[in-house]
Amino acid sequence: MRTDSLVFSYSRAKRPAVDNLTLHIPRGSIYGLLGPNGAGKTTILALLCGLLKPDSGNIDFSDSIDKKNIRKHIGFIPQEIAIHKKLTAMENLHFFGSLYNMNKNAIEKSAEHLLEIVRLTDKKNDLVKTFSAGMMRRLNLAAGLLHNPDIILLDEPTVGIDPQSRNCIYEAIEQLKKQKVTILYTTHYMDEAYRLCDTLAIIDHGQKLLESSPGEIVGKYGMHILQIELPDGDQVEFFKTFLASVPSVYAVSPAVDNEKGITVYFENSRPALECIQDISKKADENSIVIKICSVREADLESVFLDITGRTIRDNLSGI
Repeated sequence: MRTDSLVFSYSRAKRPAVDNLTLHIPRGSIYGLLGPNGAGKTTILALLCGLLKPDSGNIDFSDSIDKKNIRKHIGFIPQEIAIHKKLTAMENLHFFGSLYNMNKNAIEKSAEHLLEIVRLTDKKNDLVKTFSAGMMRRLNLAAGLLHNPDIILLDEPTVGIDPQSRNCIYEAIEQLKKQKVTILYTTHYMDEAYRLCDTLAIIDHGQKLLESSPGEIVGKYGMHILQIELPDGDQVEFFKTFLASVPSVYAVSPAVDNEKGITVYFENSRPALECIQDISKKADENSIVIKICSVREADLESVFLDITGRTIRDNLSGI
């Protein structure tokens, strides 16, 4: 699956929701879109499954996909719960199977298999309105997989659920990968992006800012982040100046919520402990007493903050 220079704008919007986006998603891989709410992730999925038409650019699929009947090859699991609460789990799956013109026997066989995968076999005859949020999410996933699609589009499938249900969804996704299913996965959770995705694209304002494997992204762009408090606020500017000579220091800035504090960003080419030792040595040489408030090892969130300049949950209005 591939996109080339994809552009889409909603009417009266000030900027495109998807802006010149080019992606290449290899068959059988898990490709993640990581970004804040409002970055354009859901719009990208809607374009790929045909719910929206791009203003310009191309969407292409491999030769094994029937482009005239693309929806039978795609399973779209939306962030919103799409199942019917007044039906049982099994009745829901029969309903969704009928939308794909599956016969009753095929629906029954696929439903039993998927209910086992999402650990709802013992609840198959229970009304969905009695389910927890996590159980509904798991059934939502099963409904999107019922017709055995070649491509699965997952839009933040673990939002607002318990750890057990989240882990169940992770295991189901990892099992699908073993079956060579192609998965496009949107999230704003760093831990699941790192765990699940072969390739990760950081998205903001509908644009691809960075693309690589999670490990390569952290290794190349990640930073250790050190929060330091000084005994006197007047020493902040002086301390920032001489920190520039400390090896691996990338940047120094005043702490947001502490007038006596500074935030130090280190390249992750050296262990965080060595960086702290360098800082302490420099402070001792200049007779400055410092307090190490917190240390954070390089991770995906530090990369995200460096690239986008905002926290992952600043924008609460999704697109």
